[in-house]
Amino acid sequence: MTNIKVGLFDRYVLKPLWVLYIVLFVRYFITGAWILGGFLVVMWFLISIIGQGLHPDKTPGEMARGTTPTKDEIDSDLNPDDLSDHEAVLISKANFRIAGLIGMTAMALSWFHGARWYYAAVIGGSAWLLSTLIIPTYSVYLIGRRVRRRQ
Repeated sequence: MTNIKVGLFDRYVLKPLWVLYIVLFVRYFITGAWILGGFLVVMWFLISIIGQGLHPDKTPGEMARGTTPTKDEIDSDLNPDDLSDHEAVLISKANFRIAGLIGMTAMALSWFHGARWYYAAVIGGSAWLLSTLIIPTYSVYLIGRRVRRRQ
C-alpha cells in the first residue's frame, strides 16, 4: 500500500534538503574545506537513509522508480485531511531525525565560520528546536494543499 502523505512529505521536505546538501558540500569542497565538505557528504547520505526509512515496505528497485504518488493515487485518497497512525509515526520519526541533522549542520557551519564552540552549540540547538517546529508546519501545509488541489 502506498502512503500518499508520506510520499508527499518525501517530495516536499526531503528532496529539497537533499539538493541543498549537495549544493553545500560542493561549495565547501570547491573552497578547499575538505573536513566540512566530508561532514556534509555524511549528512547528505543520512538524509538518503531517512528517506529510505520513510518507505520501509519498498524494495530498492521501487525506491529507484520514485516515491512521489501519482495523480491517480492522490485522487484515490478517501480522507485527504486525515493522517493514519502509521503515516504519522513515519513522518514524525523522519521529522525528528531531520531536525537533528539540521541542528548538527548549523553547529558545524557556525563553528567553521568562526563562532566559539558554545555559540555554535547554541546556534545548533536553536536550529534543531526551530526545525522541530517549522518542518511539521511546512509539511502539513504543502501536503494538505497538494491533496486538496487535486480534488
